[in-house]
Amino acid sequence: LEDRARAVFGGAVRLATSGGATLPVAAAEHLDALGITVLGAYGLTEHLCAAFNRPDCYDFETAGPPMPGTTIRIDADGEILLGRGSLTFSGYFGCDADTRDVFTPGGEWLRTGDLGAITARGCLAVTGRRKELIALSTGKKVAPGPIEARLTGDPLLGHAMLAGEGRPFVTALLWPRGDAVAEWAAGQDLGNGNGSLGEHPAVRARIQ
Repeated sequence: LEDRARAVFGGAVRLATSGGATLPVAAAEHLDALGITVLGAYGLTEHLCAAFNRPDCYDFETAGPPMPGTTIRIDADGEILLGRGSLTFSGYFGCDADTRDVFTPGGEWLRTGDLGAITARGCLAVTGRRKELIALSTGKKVAPGPIEARLTGDPLLGHAMLAGEGRPFVTALLWPRGDAVAEWAAGQDLGNGNGSLGEHPAVRARIQ
């Protein structure tokens, strides 16, 4: 199976990288088990690669430690800030106001708009987008992205959307995968009963 997987990529692949969005941990672990290690990284247009897992030291939960020449700080609200340096852009062409807004007062730190944390190992874990935060009536702020990703990691769920702005708790709207639910139900020897599988108590209990 490992040889077949390598063959898909030409047979000589040793390592790969992933960027643009966080690769699901389950997918990264599966590829790694097939002998194709995918190193996660983090960067943005305004600052070249800021964090990168190294071939000799990596994990699938984070984007890795900061790249040489990059300083990472987490702001009080959880936003990832990048120290201005040689890898940082000089500004948006012809847009001085936008350039000022993307830096902290004084211009020392670049605001990424992303939320994250620094692990005990010194690696950057990206947890969501600052603008996507849901503000509950209790004052607590919730990043929906990671929760929605965990929910859709279930093979029976195709989509998930969190809501809760101004309410005391969050609610998830879930879209089951019809074919996956039918396959699971067949394995459980469930009948449709008087309604659709989506209404079957066993299916609802499984998703709950």
